[in-house]
Amino acid sequence: MQTEKRANISVFLPFLGIYFIFFTIFYVEGFRGDEGRYYQLAQNLLEGFYSPSDDVYLPNGPGYPIFLMPFLTFDVPVFYIRLTNIFLHFLSIVFLFLALNRSVNRKLAYVLSFFWGAYYIAYQEIAQILSEPLTLFLVSLLVYYLSNTRKYQTKKNILICGFLLGYLVLTKVIFGYVLIILFVYSIISYIISRHVYNKTNVFISLIAFLVISPYLMYTHSITDKIFFLSTAGGSSLYWMSNPNENEYGDWNNYKFTANCVHTSINECNSYYFEKNHGEFFNKISKLSILDRDNELKRTAIENIVNHPKKYLLNWVDNVSRLFLGVPNSYFLQGNKTFYRFVPNAIIFVILLYSMFISIISWKKLPVNMKYLIVLLLSYLSLTSLLSAYPRQLYVIVPIILFWFGCVFNSTIKINRYTN
Repeated sequence: MQTEKRANISVFLPFLGIYFIFFTIFYVEGFRGDEGRYYQLAQNLLEGFYSPSDDVYLPNGPGYPIFLMPFLTFDVPVFYIRLTNIFLHFLSIVFLFLALNRSVNRKLAYVLSFFWGAYYIAYQEIAQILSEPLTLFLVSLLVYYLSNTRKYQTKKNILICGFLLGYLVLTKVIFGYVLIILFVYSIISYIISRHVYNKTNVFISLIAFLVISPYLMYTHSITDKIFFLSTAGGSSLYWMSNPNENEYGDWNNYKFTANCVHTSINECNSYYFEKNHGEFFNKISKLSILDRDNELKRTAIENIVNHPKKYLLNWVDNVSRLFLGVPNSYFLQGNKTFYRFVPNAIIFVILLYSMFISIISWKKLPVNMKYLIVLLLSYLSLTSLLSAYPRQLYVIVPIILFWFGCVFNSTIKINRYTN
């Protein structure tokens, strides 16, 4: 990777104005969707607990509620809490650009950073108290520090990378399983090559485990389960394993009303889900949240074993949902698919290109780049196995763009040399 070059980041300042415009367009008074949940969990932490004592409730990790705690401590109005998303999103552009600027030619760094800044699919949660803006900021910051080849082995850089990776797990718990894969990969790579950077990767992974260990000890104390991150996994896996015809593995809630408020062209389709899932959900509704999660996982595994072909079809549909937001069961399609198609088609193509180039030149790739690639592909693979949506793709787009920039820049260099 190239040495870092000075650059003018002020050229990205207009995005602050663009984000504020979208902020005002999407802003709605009162809590929507998961906003109230995050707010309440932050309040719980301020009162000295996370899950309520009467029933285990761990819908997500504490990363985002921890971020919200200072705002709640000083009674910051909800409007200003949401406003921080603009700056988190803007900083994600800055750190992606800084990472690219030290790794590829200047023009390519600007092009890819502007693409990320203009990636409007990621604007949809900008006016809500949701974890996605924080996640994409953490991802971009992690890319920046992992790309710092000159300082990759310094204690400070290792500590920062480990902390960021750990906090990413606390913010989006699926990264916990990514972390396990990264740790195993790093150990095996170090045993095989003895490369000092692979040793660094082991330390980064270990520090990340240390960061999440207090949360893991807490969840163990209330569930008696090891490496337990959330009580939401069973629901996502259950819907993904859905064996019913005309249902495509998309997630729904316990009342089957997840898609009832998304668009005016659709009537509530809960009736159709009720026919196939009502009896089962009525039965498990009497269980505790933890037992309900266990029963959902057990049933999901049973569905996958008994209907592997349907699960495979659901997986194909799930990948489509990840990039395009469709198909959804019993749901009339609006024009959002068209808006997603062009930018995500570009993302899909450059992802395939990056994978192809990296496979044929894997031995030549920097070790820290390999670590990022394993992180990215592990995340995408695991996400594809559960009910997924575009918001689970866009938080990882900065890594895709950085990866593409590096392999494309190397390809140009090789072509110039051979010609």
